[in-house]
Amino acid sequence: MEKKARLFSVLRYLLLLAVGLLLLYLAFRGQDMDRIISDLRHANYFWVFMSLLAVWLAHVFRAVRWRMLINPLGFHPKLSNTYHAVIIGYLANLALPRMGEVTRCGVLNRTDKIPVNALVGTVITERLIDVFCLLVVTVLAVLLKFDLISGFVLERVQGMFNSSVSGTIAFLAVLALLFLFYLVIRYFFRKYKFRLLRWGFFRKVINLLNGFRKGFTSIAKIKNHSLFWIYTVIIWGFYLLASYFGFKVLESTNFLDLGVAAVILALGSLGMAAPVQGGIGPYHWMVSEGLTFFGLSREAGLAYATISHTSAQILLILALGAISLLAVFFETSKKTRKHEQP
Repeated sequence: MEKKARLFSVLRYLLLLAVGLLLLYLAFRGQDMDRIISDLRHANYFWVFMSLLAVWLAHVFRAVRWRMLINPLGFHPKLSNTYHAVIIGYLANLALPRMGEVTRCGVLNRTDKIPVNALVGTVITERLIDVFCLLVVTVLAVLLKFDLISGFVLERVQGMFNSSVSGTIAFLAVLALLFLFYLVIRYFFRKYKFRLLRWGFFRKVINLLNGFRKGFTSIAKIKNHSLFWIYTVIIWGFYLLASYFGFKVLESTNFLDLGVAAVILALGSLGMAAPVQGGIGPYHWMVSEGLTFFGLSREAGLAYATISHTSAQILLILALGAISLLAVFFETSKKTRKHEQP
C-alpha cells in the first residue's frame, strides 16, 4: 500500500508539473523571445528590490497575524519561529502544491510543540480570510477599471449564457448532495455515537476534528480584532505595492497605475492558487493575458510576469527559505542539547 501511495504521489506531482509547463509553453508560444529578453536586460532592478521588499514585509506581517490566531489556543510561539514556519511553508509549495500549509504547521510543531491539528485549523481560517481579501481586491479592481473590464466581460458572456446556467445548476446539485451527505452522517453519528466511540480509529478522527475546530474558531477569541484586520489590510497592501512596483521595473509597463496593479494582483493570486508547483505556468498565462486588457503586447506582459514571478516567487523564497531552514535547524538542535544535559 505504501509503495502504491508513493507512486500515486509521484504521478500526481509529475502531472501537475506537466500542466504548469504546458501553460507556460502556451503562454510563450509564438512570442518574440528576443524582445522579451531585451526587456529583461533593461529592467530597473531598484524597483525589483522594492517589489521584493514589499513581498517580504507581507510575509512578516502574515507571521504576526498567524501568531495572533495561535495565541488563543494557549500557545505563544516566538515570532521568529512563526516567521520561519511561514517561509518554509512557501518553500514547500515550490516542491508540491498546497504542501506549504501542512509543512508550516509541522515546523511550528517541531519548534514549539503545538499540536498540528490545531495549527491546521488556524491555517484554514487564514486561507478563508485570504479568499475574502482576494474577492475584495477583485471588486476594487472592477470598480477602478469598470469601463474596460465590463466591456471585456460582456463580450465573452454573450454566447456563454446557456453553459453558465447549466454550470450553475450542476453547482447547486453538488451543494444539495453535500448537504444530504452531511444530514446522513449526522443522523448515523447521533444514533450510533456510543458504538462508534468504542472504535479507536473513530476516536482519533474525532480528536483531530476537535483540533481543527479549535484552530478554526480561534479568530473569535483573539484579544484585538481591530489589530488583526489592520494586519490583514497591511498584508494585502504590501501585495498591491509589490504589483505596482513591478510595473516600474520595465519601460513598457511603467505607465500603469494602482488600479491596474489591483487587477494584476487579483489575476496573479488566482494563478498562484492553481494546484501547480509555485504557480509556474498559470501565473504567467493569467498575468500576461490580463495586461493585454490595458493595451500591452503579449511580449511585454510575459516579461513582467517572468521577472515578477522569478524574483518574488522563486528566488526570494529560495533565499529566505534556506535561511529559515538553517534557523529552525539550529533552534531545534539547541533545544535537543538542553534536554540531553543531565
